[in-house]
Amino acid sequence: MIDGLTIRKGEEEDFESVYEIESICYDFPWGSGEFYDDFVWNRRGYWIVAEIKNQVIGFAGIWFKLGEFHIVNLAVLPEKRRMGIGNALVSELISFAKKSKGRYIFLEVEDENTNAIELYKGFGFRVIRRIEGYYAENGKSALLMIKELNK
Repeated sequence: MIDGLTIRKGEEEDFESVYEIESICYDFPWGSGEFYDDFVWNRRGYWIVAEIKNQVIGFAGIWFKLGEFHIVNLAVLPEKRRMGIGNALVSELISFAKKSKGRYIFLEVEDENTNAIELYKGFGFRVIRRIEGYYAENGKSALLMIKELNK
């Protein structure tokens, strides 16, 4: 584990930092208003942040309904990548899903994002199928991945 790294539930006060990371990491970030509503008000969502020395350096979010979970977002500041922060975030989401009696976790990942694909495969996610043109903003395809939590 990274020295001084804390993973905790995201709070409304974290939103500005989280959205800044979202904007840095993605060419087509979520809209600020819709992201804020989901981050703060979605009762079927669980958002976490990674911080070092009280600075938010990454975040992740998962939605849940009837035993199924869906990782909807994960980002780490570019200069903090390849340090295990993404691993820590995914591990926390999996732990949350298991504690919540989840059966599956799904996610979509850009099919060219080999680093993220390998991260998820390392946790036992497997590809179900490819979704052509999944990302409307740029027409790129995604891989739909699943992790069965009872295995």
